[in-house]
This record gives sequence, structure tokens and C-alpha cells, in this order.
Amino acid sequence: MKYAKEFPGCHHTGMAILGAAPGVTIGSSTGVRPDGRNHFTALVDTMPTWTGSSPHPPGYMDIYCYHMDQGRKWGDIFFPTGEVYPPENDGLFGEHFVPRPNANAERDRWYCYELMVQANTPGERDGRVAFWVNGKLTGDFPNLRLRSVTTLKANQIIIVSYSSSVHPNVTHWYDDTVAATSYIGPQVTAK
Repeated sequence: MKYAKEFPGCHHTGMAILGAAPGVTIGSSTGVRPDGRNHFTALVDTMPTWTGSSPHPPGYMDIYCYHMDQGRKWGDIFFPTGEVYPPENDGLFGEHFVPRPNANAERDRWYCYELMVQANTPGERDGRVAFWVNGKLTGDFPNLRLRSVTTLKANQIIIVSYSSSVHPNVTHWYDDTVAATSYIGPQVTAK
């Protein structure tokens, strides 16, 4: 993904993996608390600078996640440092969580983003969401409950570009989108 050099930030950009019951889409699950049977979502996202949380556009990278223990009807926001919004879910990732520094992409440069979702065993806290940037593990969030039944599985991949308000120059590009069941790593070009 690459952000235009004038990119001001945007409400949601990135890619999402959705586990959805029949008839559920990302549009119909937005603002709906997961019950373990209806849906879960993990979106590699950026937190827009106008929220006050990032130093410059496009904003700090995060995971926007709909999961069974979320703190509100909207998904929780997970930062690599371990900070969670809303803050009542601090400590969600358990004692083995490894904090990492926040990351902010530069505009006008291509990045390889990779997202992994491991659905939990029903009744267990062994779900995990992780993301890599240019092959480096940037955020890793264990101890999650995404589902309560084995029939709810990751079954949709979505490229996301959404803003709740209009801003000029929100151009960004996606290229070479791949779905896989194991880690691939960044594309390497032979010299």
C-alpha cells in the first residue's frame, strides 16, 4: 500500500479479515458487538492525525478489531505498544504480550502490509491477530476471544478505504494483494 504525498489521514485504510456467519458483511457488522457466533473482524488500520494520537499522516498503525470482549459497540483499537482504546480493555493481551513501538508510514512510499488472524478455540483465550510491515513483526495481539463456535471462520478479505468525513487528497494505492493460509513475506524483486 502507498499513500499519496498529500495524504491527510483517513478514518479507515488498510485490509481486513472478517469471519462472518451467513448473510453478515462488513457493512452489516459495523457497530454490532460480536457474540461469538455472528462475526469478528481485524483491520490493519491507521489512526488519523486529527484524533490527536499520531504525529503526522497517515497516522499510527493499529488493529481495529471486533472481538467478544470489546469495550463498546464499535471495535477496539489495538496499538503495538499495548495501548487499547477504549482504555478499559488495557491488559487484554495477557502477561506474555510483547510491546513494540508505534509505527507511522511515510507518505509517497510503498509498504508491504501483512495481516494474520488466528481464530481462538471456542472457550479458550488463544486467538491472535498480528501484522507485519515490510517483513517486520510490527504488532502482535494474543489472548483474544474472537468466536464461541468452530463454524465461525475467517471467510472474507476486504480492502478498506473509508472516511466518515470528506477530506481532499485521500488517494492511496493497493497492489499485489494475496491471500494465504501461511506466512508469505514481502515480494522480492531479483536484481
